[in-house]
Amino acid sequence: MKQLLLFAMLMGGMLTACAQKESDENVNQTQNEQTTMDKMNITIDGVTQTATFADTPAAKALAEKLKDGDFNLTLNTNGDFEIWGDLCPLPATNEQYSAQPGDIVLYREQYICLLYGPYTYSYTRLGRIEGNLSESELRTFLKAGQWNVKVKLSLVKDATGISQVKTSTKQDVLYSMNGQRVANPSHGIYIENGKKVVK
Repeated sequence: MKQLLLFAMLMGGMLTACAQKESDENVNQTQNEQTTMDKMNITIDGVTQTATFADTPAAKALAEKLKDGDFNLTLNTNGDFEIWGDLCPLPATNEQYSAQPGDIVLYREQYICLLYGPYTYSYTRLGRIEGNLSESELRTFLKAGQWNVKVKLSLVKDATGISQVKTSTKQDVLYSMNGQRVANPSHGIYIENGKKVVK
């Protein structure tokens, strides 16, 4: 009898560890999904770079609008630091700051600016191009100096702007005392969720 109880305790511990591993994997998967919720793709002339949204009302509003479909924009060079053009009205929270190459900002509530050079002005932050591209690489990607640059903004695949939490729909599983899964239990002692139960 002692051996049977010891075996049950051992099996219960193993099943608990397996259940904890599965739970940890679900949490990691949910966290991975959430990290893609705040990103968009910028595609120019067949080349795509990913950008992370800023934590501003304007950026959140843009992400919501992109859920309804991609934005196809025509942007033009302004000065020697950005391409810019009409986007759509977004809630501006302008602040004076030194924008850096790779920054994406909102100008006067409805114009998007993608910077390939530094510039200080009153902007609303929308995001930043990832990948630590050099200023030269940004100038190439953003077609610096050109007019009528065709730009597509789209959410990164699976990005919805809403945190998706996975819930387990798995039914409680019974195991026999020798560790075999039991689909149709009869009377006896079983392991359920790492604990010994009597059916």
